[in-house]
This record gives sequence, C-alpha cells and structure tokens, in this order.
Amino acid sequence: MENKQVLIGAIRACASRADLDSTFKLFSVSDTQEKYDTLIEAMYSPEMFFSSENPLIEQKYELAVEMFLTMTWKVSSLFEKLEMS
Repeated sequence: MENKQVLIGAIRACASRADLDSTFKLFSVSDTQEKYDTLIEAMYSPEMFFSSENPLIEQKYELAVEMFLTMTWKVSSLFEKLEMS
C-alpha cells in the first residue's frame, strides 16, 4: 500500500472502534489480516500471546482492537523513545 505510513498515522489518531472502522473504510482496507497487521504495526508491534494454539484471524484482530483501545501502547511508545523500556 502506497499510503501505509499515512494509514498508520491515521490509526494512531483514532480513539474509538468507530474511528478505526471509519479509517479502514476510508483507506479501502477490508481484509481482516491486513487490518490486523496494520493495527499491530500502528501499535509499535507489541507481543501478543494467545491461550489457544491457533486463534482465527478474526479473534486475533478483535484482541488487537481491544489492546489498541486501552491506549497503553501510546505510553509504551513514549518510554521506548526515551529509552526507558
């Protein structure tokens, strides 16, 4: 995607599920795997662990959305920039 960095910036500005949905729609991203991959990248690639061995991509995406909405990834990114993590 040519505008991937713009999309990532737009995702980082989102504050709700509706904002995320609108952003993906605006950038014509409908594939769940692509949404998941982009959302993880926007959160600075946090580590995720699953209790089941092979979760469906829809389950992984829903967990990523929940992680995103907590906004803790923003704090982690600040610590990383300050080399405190």
